[in-house]
Amino acid sequence: MLRLSEPLIDPLYRLYENSFSTSLIPHSWGKFVLGDTPKTPGRENPAPLFGQPEDRSWKDATRPPKSPFIERLLSEPRSRRNARGSYVLLIYLDTGKRIEVGKLGAFDFPQGYYLYAGSALGGLRGRINRHFRKEKKLHWHIDYLLEQARIIEVWAVLSEERLECHLARAARTLPGATVPVSGFGSSDCRCPAHLVHLPDRPQLEDFQTAIGKGVTLELLSNPDAR
Repeated sequence: MLRLSEPLIDPLYRLYENSFSTSLIPHSWGKFVLGDTPKTPGRENPAPLFGQPEDRSWKDATRPPKSPFIERLLSEPRSRRNARGSYVLLIYLDTGKRIEVGKLGAFDFPQGYYLYAGSALGGLRGRINRHFRKEKKLHWHIDYLLEQARIIEVWAVLSEERLECHLARAARTLPGATVPVSGFGSSDCRCPAHLVHLPDRPQLEDFQTAIGKGVTLELLSNPDAR
């Protein structure tokens, strides 16, 4: 049976290491590594590819800070981190603007507050974190508005049921609520829209009253007290 000698194994590994990032090399490769662990550019003290897991603190330092929503979810029990549910974004637009909303066209959005209702049956954490990100591919109608406006609160309810239409209907009953763009966020349902404009900031307590019994929203983040 052919046995690879040390002089042959080491060049083979070096060739593999030069072709791929070392972060992609499984730890099981460690038993074949002879000599010192290869150094990755930008890392002073790289962890070995075997034994203890790789220290990823240098990668975390280069990542953008997590949103307040994500910081809170990370502190929750693991069973709630990727929980399904529906949510409402409280959004503020500081000045009236004309905004292009994908295939819907361009519309005038007045200054003030907006409530947007959505569902995240694939997990609240990923969906809300995407709403907070500024650099992303514009896909949903809300993405175009959030390029110009900012989220100031997130209200959510854990549920396996899609409740966004119920939440949007409650938003339209609030005093002074108007639908700025027909069909906004409601391409796959019969709702007039899942976005409403309000001249004054709505409060969670008032919105909860409009929803009625059976659905209880929770304040998930408040990155801006305005």
